Amino acid sequence: MRAELEGTTEFQLEIDKAGIPQHCTIVTSSGSASLDNTACEKLLVRGRFSAAKDANGKPVADTYTGRVSWLLPGDDRTPLSATPYMVRVTFYVNPDGTTSDCVSTLNGSEPGPPDICASQVLNKRYTVENDASGKPVRQKWRLIMGFEKVSDQP
Repeated sequence: MRAELEGTTEFQLEIDKAGIPQHCTIVTSSGSASLDNTACEKLLVRGRFSAAKDANGKPVADTYTGRVSWLLPGDDRTPLSATPYMVRVTFYVNPDGTTSDCVSTLNGSEPGPPDICASQVLNKRYTVENDASGKPVRQKWRLIMGFEKVSDQP
């Protein structure tokens, strides 16, 4: 804060079978080695994830890519990434209107942001569609959210 540094650090974590980060790599620098190093240090100490599972349900190692935006206190700007940011949330609406089987991606990679399924889709009820005979059917839906820079020009 004394140096008045700001920026966004994009990182990738290698997560072990227990959901604990083991290694951090800077994917895109904030422009400050101090901010980048601090991001990795804090993520390795504080980061905890639900273990990824293979097709048989056994825990496996995985990776997680994310961003940390470093803003000075009192700055109420919403950070926009220098790269496109696209979250896709794919889920099912069941015949009773409940949701299930939610999977999110960030820029095409799984997993997407933590808790995006819980905050945007799960535990909500949606309108159910019926088939030709009037019977409620299960539907697959996708919610897409993102930021894309269109131009540098006004």
